[in-house]
Amino acid sequence: MPLSTRHHGKRLSLWINATLGLLLVLVSVAVVALVNQQMREQALAEAGAKARILLDHNLAIHTYFTHQLKPPLFEKLDPLVGKGYFEPTWMSSTYAVREIDQYFHALNGEDYYYKEGAIHARSPENEADAFERQFLDELNQDPQLVDYSGVRMLDGKPYFFTMRRGEVMEEACLRCHDTPDRAPADLVRLYGAERSFHRTEGEVVSVLSRRVPLAEAYAEADRLSWNLSLILLATLVLLFAAHYWISRRLLFAPLDRLRAKALAIAASETHLGEQIELPAGRELAELTAAFNAMSGKLHVDRQHLEQHVAERTAELSDLNAQLQQEIGEREQAETQLKAANRELERISMQDGLLGIANRRHLDEVLAKEYSRALRQRAPLSLIIADIDQFKDYNDHYGHQAGDDSLRKVAQAMAARLKRPTDLLARYGGEEIAVVLPDTAADGAREIAERLRAAVEQVAIPHAASAVAPHVTISLGVHTLQPSEVVQEEGLAAFIGTADGALYAAKRAGRNRVVAA
Repeated sequence: MPLSTRHHGKRLSLWINATLGLLLVLVSVAVVALVNQQMREQALAEAGAKARILLDHNLAIHTYFTHQLKPPLFEKLDPLVGKGYFEPTWMSSTYAVREIDQYFHALNGEDYYYKEGAIHARSPENEADAFERQFLDELNQDPQLVDYSGVRMLDGKPYFFTMRRGEVMEEACLRCHDTPDRAPADLVRLYGAERSFHRTEGEVVSVLSRRVPLAEAYAEADRLSWNLSLILLATLVLLFAAHYWISRRLLFAPLDRLRAKALAIAASETHLGEQIELPAGRELAELTAAFNAMSGKLHVDRQHLEQHVAERTAELSDLNAQLQQEIGEREQAETQLKAANRELERISMQDGLLGIANRRHLDEVLAKEYSRALRQRAPLSLIIADIDQFKDYNDHYGHQAGDDSLRKVAQAMAARLKRPTDLLARYGGEEIAVVLPDTAADGAREIAERLRAAVEQVAIPHAASAVAPHVTISLGVHTLQPSEVVQEEGLAAFIGTADGALYAAKRAGRNRVVAA
């Protein structure tokens, strides 16, 4: 007992401190993750801003070439140099932007990527890759589309990439991009007659693609996260140590004193009434005072407990004896009630005159067996028998003799039914029905013939009969075949068919079996 109590006390302090520590760790992890996420988002925002500035700058160079530089120069120089002249340094804005970007890389040293991607570009350096080709197709299909950006992993490193609608073919540009025969001869000699021709006015022919590296920014975010984690860890250790010392001194030590005194009282009644010094905290002081009051009250109550127990034991013994007597009487009454219920149920299911099942029991069993036969595709046979010229029998011998003959017929038929599942029941008046589950047509006809012969063998005299000098019966048989389904024949039609077979037996001369 003491070991078990000490174990649970330690677990309480352990759970409190562990839960607090876990909560502090989770909060710290969430803070570090949030800071890291914010820094990465800031790095993405800065990379996007840089990429947009560079793209806008290069797009401004294209605009300057198209609208300010090339038109007046073409106007002045065409008469001097002729249409065959081509100088890419001032006649190709794409060439100029590419060369300026190389100077920018030499001066800046950043790992920026820039390309003006085009399909069938004249310079291999400007040939669009598959990603850029797809964007070019989307630009020409959707005039509202301007740019597209995101983060891609290349060679295991993250890059912010952005692509923007580039050069749109204008009338001044068609001088070099319409057909080879209209382009300057120097251009055709320099780049060939296959690439970047047959452009149309308004066609988007290039996409400005810029990549900004994110690896260094992400690494900086990770470094800051690690430093923040170390600071938070040190703070958590100090807070946890302070919490452990305070809780141990002000909470768990007073609880240990309460536990020790409770164990002492449990081990020996002589400690009842002893008091514990009140601790500093108000809540624990109130708990200790309540414990002291309980100890004193238990000491007083213990002195009178044995007398109360003896008195109460005597009362309980008397009550127990009375209860046992009542239980016996109730069990006897329940036994008699069950026997009466069984007898009542037997009487409700049995015909009072013939001693066989009555019509109510017949209807219940027949409905159940009919449903089962349809469900399991099993044969079900029904025999309906009627005593031949029974009215004449009653008129000749009297109703009392008629009842005796009915009982003898029922007894003779019951003696020929061997299976417990077969049911012999009074159908009505002098008609008797037999339910034969799982019995095919041949078997049912054989049983019906056996019943007819059994009644004939009893040889009950019947002087008023035109069939035979003794009582005979006529029987109609009908069998529900396994192939039939519910829709083909209902229960009422099933019974009606057997009844029709009975009347066919009567019409055929009685004292015979007719199967439907």
